[in-house]
Amino acid sequence: MIIMDLEKVLFREIDNKSRIFLYKEGDCWSAHDNSARHLCFLYSQFNAFDRIYHAYEIVLKCVMLSNAMIEKFVEHTLVQTGRADEMEISIPEEKKAEFESWRSTFGV
Repeated sequence: MIIMDLEKVLFREIDNKSRIFLYKEGDCWSAHDNSARHLCFLYSQFNAFDRIYHAYEIVLKCVMLSNAMIEKFVEHTLVQTGRADEMEISIPEEKKAEFESWRSTFGV
């Protein structure tokens, strides 16, 4: 992801309570901040790590997924928007309240 894309990520993630945004980065895909947290909540096999963005002097949670993982993931998920370089996935309505409870419990 190039630096100007990070502004798009920050804008989307600031109040993100119901979506997973995925971005193509070379031969992988990434989810950042709330999207990364949503992935970790919904799918326990994903682990978020702190990713440092020096140009903006910020640290965001991040999950990286291989193309193979994305293909399997997308087969079982409702992808709302898909493009060659990004995807948007809706979080199931029944999971939103559970997510907020999980997030406050684990402090993520």
